[in-house]
Amino acid sequence: MRPEENLAKRLVWRHSLSPRIDVMHLASLYATVEVCRFPVDVDGVSLFLKNKQRRPHILVSEALSPRRQRFTLAHELGHVLIPWHLGSIVDETDLINSIERSTYWDLEGEANRFASELLIPTDWMQSIVASTSDAAASTRIVVESADVSIQAATVKLLNSLPAGYVFARVHAGEVTWSGNSIGTLASRVPYGPVDVDSLFPAAEQHSWAAGSDGYYHWWQLKDALPLPDIEEGDDWRLLLQQILDDIPLFDPNKLRSSIHGVIAAANGSVRENRSTERIYAVCLNRLEGRANDASGIQQVIKHALFSRFLVAKVRDFRV
Repeated sequence: MRPEENLAKRLVWRHSLSPRIDVMHLASLYATVEVCRFPVDVDGVSLFLKNKQRRPHILVSEALSPRRQRFTLAHELGHVLIPWHLGSIVDETDLINSIERSTYWDLEGEANRFASELLIPTDWMQSIVASTSDAAASTRIVVESADVSIQAATVKLLNSLPAGYVFARVHAGEVTWSGNSIGTLASRVPYGPVDVDSLFPAAEQHSWAAGSDGYYHWWQLKDALPLPDIEEGDDWRLLLQQILDDIPLFDPNKLRSSIHGVIAAANGSVRENRSTERIYAVCLNRLEGRANDASGIQQVIKHALFSRFLVAKVRDFRV
């Protein structure tokens, strides 16, 4: 855990807290809290941080939804309690559009991680994961039990699940947010138009939860896959050329480079416990994860010769 997360964990322990946490009562122990209307578009403000002459003062926008208010209040409490957060801090709503890293954005990330650990304690989160059948079920339980947004629950889940999970939020047929659990070798799903049914058909499990901003899809990928029963002796170069010849709508050189790039990166990511089965699974997962882009990879995967090509290519790697 990072220092700010450890601080939140100690706070939960000190006050014997468990979800649903009364964050208003908790914040009031350390600061004066006020829910008010702001004349500008901000979520919250923290005033008089580490000022020996003044009690910290937290302002939270009344325009936020109740769950957004709870997270913002926990976020502002992070500013109050994290020792190196000083002065006064105004929290803008649209942090993701920040291009340059600065001390301000670092402080915001720390306060977000503090809030996440406070409202969704890691130990509690792991007990939820252990007791549920799939990632989407865990998401729904966390949202209701901890009284947090589905976005906050998803971020925490991404950091709590073991390696092998891929997530994508889909709205109106497009991926608008995606990610992987820590240690997952498959790459995240690119943003843009997607055919959800074409993603990771070999996954061990696929589940989803509905949110106001789309469907939150989760795939649990297999660590290794047996190679299809294909005889040795194929030349993957000739097979790939035959596939490209049958896909006239795409630049063959660009498509060839894309396929080689994805497979090379997948092979390079399998550094431990290397086996043909693991390399094959990672290559397949990474290619399937790119099946929603416009580069032609989806057409390559659907080609009748694709399995023969990929098996021949994987067999060519050193194990």
